[in-house]
Order: sequence, then C-alpha cells, then structure tokens
Amino acid sequence: MTQTIKLYDIYHADLFSRAKASLLVENINPKADRVILDFDGITFMSRSFTDELYNIVIDSPEKDFLYLHRNDDIRIMMEKVADGRNRDRQLGIPPAQMLSFNSQSELADFLVMQ
Repeated sequence: MTQTIKLYDIYHADLFSRAKASLLVENINPKADRVILDFDGITFMSRSFTDELYNIVIDSPEKDFLYLHRNDDIRIMMEKVADGRNRDRQLGIPPAQMLSFNSQSELADFLVMQ
C-alpha cells in the first residue's frame, strides 16, 4: 500500500524543529509499505527538522520513503544533512574520562585536589 502525505496540509509552508518533525510519525499509516512525502508548497525546512526526518526514515527500514516536489533549497538541505550524518563528528575536544569513587570521601578528596 502506498500513502501520500502532503506536508503542507500538516505544517503549512515552513518545516522547523525536531518536535514538529516527530509529529510526522502520527500521520504515517502503519500498513503503508511506501510513503510519498509531498513537499509541494513547502518553502523552508530547518536543519533540525531535516535531521529528525532522517531519524524517522532510518527508524522505518520496512517502509520505502519517496520525496515529491522538493524545491532546490529543500533538496540541498537534505543533501547537506545526509552528508553530515555520514561524516565522523569531530568536536575538537578529547573524549571525557570516566572516574569512579568508592565513597563520598574519595570523591571529596578528588574535588579538593582539582
């Protein structure tokens, strides 16, 4: 079964925030094996919405997602986010060291020494 979701009918012209993207799950028919996301009328899509959209698509490997009527800005945003998700993150800081203490006094001694 194929389902078409017109994003404009849910969100209007602007797609923004992870919370709003997560609402999309409520509109996906569980019986659909193919979901067409129709971007007709969408003029803006934020990076956070796009990243969460990818989370939804990746978390539904049993569904085939297709995109319809994406303008150049939407297409570019999706390409940039997909590229960023596939690249190793380099934060520029060393990984945190995990410490454990056997008692509150050991923790207190450690904190005093810092």
